[in-house]
Amino acid sequence: THEIVFAGDQVGLSGQLDVPENKNRSTHPLLFVIHHAAVPTREGYTSFAGVALECNYAVFRLDSAEVAAAAAGRAAARFKMR
Repeated sequence: THEIVFAGDQVGLSGQLDVPENKNRSTHPLLFVIHHAAVPTREGYTSFAGVALECNYAVFRLDSAEVAAAAAGRAAARFKMR
């Protein structure tokens, strides 16, 4: 599992990337999950991601805009401290 944060000037995107543990492959097709308003967090798609991983798909679950904005702010703060 990898936390991914894209921090931009006006827009922040964040989410979680899961990659299958299949050692026989170096690349995997990617499913990009954009959640529905009724399922506001990436955790709502955990079972879906599990099935996709078993089928050798990498899965990126995008956070909601509110979660992404907070993550982008943290990423920007870390960047400024360096």
